[in-house]
Amino acid sequence: MTDRRFEEQARSFLLPGTAPEATHAFDAAAVAGGGPRPPAPPPPAADASPVSGAGQDG
Repeated sequence: MTDRRFEEQARSFLLPGTAPEATHAFDAAAVAGGGPRPPAPPPPAADASPVSGAGQDG
C-alpha cells in the first residue's frame, strides 16, 4: 500500500493527458549479456611531453 500512495502522489505532478515514463540507469539486457555493450572508454593518453629537468645532468 505504501508504494501505491507514493505512485499516486507522483502521478499528481503529471500534466493532464500524459502518462508516466520510466527510464533506467543502465541497459539490463546488456548487463545480462543479451544486447550490445557500450564501447569501452579509450585508454589514457600517454604524456609525451618531457618532464622539466628529469634525466638531465648539469
